[in-house]
Amino acid sequence: MKRLWVALFLWLGLAGAALAQGQVGPPNQILCNKAATFSGLSANTVLISAVTNQRIIVCGWHVTSTSATSTTFSITAGTQTTTPCDTGTITFTPALNVTLTAPSADHVDFGVLGTNLSQAVCITPSNAGISGLVYYSQF
Repeated sequence: MKRLWVALFLWLGLAGAALAQGQVGPPNQILCNKAATFSGLSANTVLISAVTNQRIIVCGWHVTSTSATSTTFSITAGTQTTTPCDTGTITFTPALNVTLTAPSADHVDFGVLGTNLSQAVCITPSNAGISGLVYYSQF
């Protein structure tokens, strides 16, 4: 009888361990707890400065046009050789169009886009007619 209980205990223990293999995704999600705001930028600009040996994780943005004309913007990451984010560039967004009546917004609670170590996040507008914010975490 004792052998039966030991066999049952081992079988249940091994079956429980097999269930843990169903985990999908990272064990720890990154919550964005900061926001960088901007307004009236007319050129490629560092929006979130790099910190040595730290990454910037972006959760999203909300960008709107303050101009009567159509405006585009893109968000990138990288380091600066000549202009902001021109080296080791990571493209977070393509050129997205915004107007007075149609902002560009994409925001989730947890980080989805990340830089390499020691890279800044930049925004490149087509003209000075945009304003908005980018949600991020840095560590």
